[in-house]
Amino acid sequence: MSEVLKATYEHEADSSNGTDDDEGAAQQKREEIANKESKQVFWLRILLFFVLIASAVAIVTFVYLYMSKAEEEEFKNQFQSDSTKVVESLGKTLDQTVGTTDAFIRQIVSFARHDPDNSWPFVTKPDFALNAGKVLKLTKAFTCAVSVFVEPEQHDEWLKYSHEHLDWVEEAREIQKKDEDWHKPTDFVNTINYGLWGFEGSGRTNATKPTEYMNNYLPYWQQYPMVADQVDGISVINHDVWSAPSTASFVLDAVENQRVVITPPNNIYDDTSDDLTIYIAEIIANWAREYISDDVDATEPIGGFWIPMYDSLDSFRLNITKDQKPVGMFYSAFFWNEMISDILPRGSEGIVVVFSDDCGPSFTYQLDGPTPTYLGGGDLHDSSYDYMGVSLTLNEIMDATQNQTSREGGNGKSQYTGLPLSETFCPRSIHIYPSKTMEGDYVTSNPLIFTIVAAFIFIFTSSVFLLYDCVVSRRQRIVMQRAQASGAIVSSLFPEKVKHQLYEEQKQEQQKQAVQKENAFSAFANGTTASNESSKPIAELFHETTIMFADLAGFTAWSSLRQPVEVFELLETLYGSFDKIALRRKVFKVETIGDCYLAVTGVSWFPFRLVRALRTS
Repeated sequence: MSEVLKATYEHEADSSNGTDDDEGAAQQKREEIANKESKQVFWLRILLFFVLIASAVAIVTFVYLYMSKAEEEEFKNQFQSDSTKVVESLGKTLDQTVGTTDAFIRQIVSFARHDPDNSWPFVTKPDFALNAGKVLKLTKAFTCAVSVFVEPEQHDEWLKYSHEHLDWVEEAREIQKKDEDWHKPTDFVNTINYGLWGFEGSGRTNATKPTEYMNNYLPYWQQYPMVADQVDGISVINHDVWSAPSTASFVLDAVENQRVVITPPNNIYDDTSDDLTIYIAEIIANWAREYISDDVDATEPIGGFWIPMYDSLDSFRLNITKDQKPVGMFYSAFFWNEMISDILPRGSEGIVVVFSDDCGPSFTYQLDGPTPTYLGGGDLHDSSYDYMGVSLTLNEIMDATQNQTSREGGNGKSQYTGLPLSETFCPRSIHIYPSKTMEGDYVTSNPLIFTIVAAFIFIFTSSVFLLYDCVVSRRQRIVMQRAQASGAIVSSLFPEKVKHQLYEEQKQEQQKQAVQKENAFSAFANGTTASNESSKPIAELFHETTIMFADLAGFTAWSSLRQPVEVFELLETLYGSFDKIALRRKVFKVETIGDCYLAVTGVSWFPFRLVRALRTS
């Protein structure tokens, strides 16, 4: 009998070991699943992190590029607008200048034609100073003068005429005294040279015969304003224009080509200029100081118009033949800064304007609102803006202005009806560029600031999200650990089949609760009562199972006569012995109720593992 019990014990022990192995495999499988899910979550987090980084880089890059491009486009559009204003304004100024001058020339020619006592070159225009002063204000020039062509045989007669008709000089002085813009003395005394005179070397000489340029003389005659001459106290009246080679070349081109010539700025020089150029520039600057106020810089570029005067009044538009000779020349001098002032509104700053031609040095201005600032001789623009430069010749600007005027007027004719600008003699060009100053007003650090702000917001949001993810992950780990512990307990208490049934019933219960809520709402709406279905009982049939209920006979009567300590010691000793035997014999003690001992054996899912755990705890 003892051998059978030993074999049974060994068999039951083997069965117990098999159960332990199954439980260990199940636990290992659960751990593997948990580890696998943890790794998946970890790589998902890594992927999410890189997605966030890539999104942040893409967003901040887009913000920076979009705002930078927007500022760059605004900068370019503003430059296009400002350069167009400069070109249009300069064109209108030139058109008004030559148009006003042409009208004044027509007035002089008309006077000479309708006065029987006057014939060219013996013409003296009454009220010349008054009309010339108005022309200067309209054309932004600071001096103007009329020169007449005198043939060799008219030389002596002209000298007599010029000394007998000097009343206009005193008239000019009186006008100057009343001119609010004239701040120079008017009480000077000019000596009129008796003969025609010119320059030879660095001094004066009488012009007793025509120069090599033309076979006649071209003396200065009426002019405004009158100033004290800076050389020997002698007036420029009767100074032969042909005697100055640089001036003679301008006049010669104007006469031969019947064009308006704009003179280069001979009062400036640069580092490449020779001594003669510097000397001439200083002479012209000193000459200009006699006409301008002390607050005007005479070293800024000076330009001039040489316009041939023709005895032609046949039509509204000047209509002359190729072989027609001029009767005189009209000259006016101006500062180039006056031509480009008051163009841009305040706030539009940093437009660089470069003037250039083939005859003299280039010079550069910067327009800051309505005020031009002289930067100096030479092309001083920033070469990094060459791709944005706008370049036009003054002829192109004049043509565009006259065409625009024609379109606006609707009559197909320009307002200017005089001679065109010369295309061959020192054609002057204008080049317009932006500058760092202008770019700084539009291309700012705002894109970088907004990019940093956007990146900070994105990083902050991502950090909060990652922090939240860490908190959730920690909570999930705790929940997973608790779930594993609960699963282990459930696996210890119940077999796999019962455990799965419990899990399935819990899942079905959750689904039923959701359905019941919908059914309850529908039942309430229909006036009926929703049914409640109870869960399926957990029960299983075992054919070879023994359940023991063991009561102590007479325990109630006995315990009523004993102290509680004695009752407790009896039950503890007795049940302890039963527990040892039950554990050894693979009998599962279900519970004890008072003096009743409930145990079961023959059940295949007997949880010996839990029993041993309880025993060793």
